[in-house]
Amino acid sequence: MPDSTGFGDYTESGQVIQVSFEGCKGGYVDAMYLNDDSPISGGREIWGFPKKLAEPCLHVEKDTLVGTLNVGSIQ
Repeated sequence: MPDSTGFGDYTESGQVIQVSFEGCKGGYVDAMYLNDDSPISGGREIWGFPKKLAEPCLHVEKDTLVGTLNVGSIQ
């Protein structure tokens, strides 16, 4: 992500689950993964998002967009 937030460049991915309550639809942010500590702290402390340190990546292999997420030694 380019420096649009003042935290510098970083990569981020997340999981949002569609929810509804009494007919009102919304999204529940289950997890957000970033590769830089500063935007993680800002997202947690300022906005309350569930951000965690990881290495998200998107790349193209032939005709397929491949996404990976490394959290510690787990991919």
